[in-house]
Amino acid sequence: TYQNGAAVIGMLEGWLGDDNLKLTVATILLPVYERLEAWPQVVQALEIQVAAAGSVGERVDLLLRIGSILAQNIGNSAGAFDAYSRAFRQDPRNEDAQAELGKIARLDERFLDFAALYEEAVAGDLSSDLQKTLLMKLAALYDQRLSNAAKAIENYRKALEVDADNMEALDALEKLYNRDQNWAELLGVYRNKVSLTSEPQARQDLRFRIAYLQDEMLAQKDE
Repeated sequence: TYQNGAAVIGMLEGWLGDDNLKLTVATILLPVYERLEAWPQVVQALEIQVAAAGSVGERVDLLLRIGSILAQNIGNSAGAFDAYSRAFRQDPRNEDAQAELGKIARLDERFLDFAALYEEAVAGDLSSDLQKTLLMKLAALYDQRLSNAAKAIENYRKALEVDADNMEALDALEKLYNRDQNWAELLGVYRNKVSLTSEPQARQDLRFRIAYLQDEMLAQKDE
């Protein structure tokens, strides 16, 4: 009966405070809570599993589930952002965590918090490919969402330090330097592009731009 079921659940919940039993109890209760759509209790049970998780992958999967429940079933976007942030810190490569953080950042205007997570990640010990990927995303975030050209330039330049052949970063810097009329830096971008471009017409076009810029800079000095 319902009363008996509730009594059993209550008895099991009484053991959640026992460090030796709580993982087993949480694992038993989790599907019960899900059937009852008792979402706060589902999150509580999942958090117990997170604390006991034996691998990064397992921990990340559980945190993603927690984030999804907080966002969709409970409507707690701040809590969801925190859960997805924890997943991202565990594994900065995880694109699901990045995507969900991006959604909440757009809905709740939390782009500064989103950028801070990327800043924290790129300061860590990452593979060069992941470092470059996150620096590019961070730079785009500063440029497109936070209107901070200086920070965007800083991070595109860092991405170039990781991979000097990064044409996407050079393209982005070209736009930013053009927008800021920073001709000296733009000149450097064009010179880098010439060294990376094999197509003759594209190289010729870049050389024309370099010559034009040099003339403009000389003219400004003469004024």
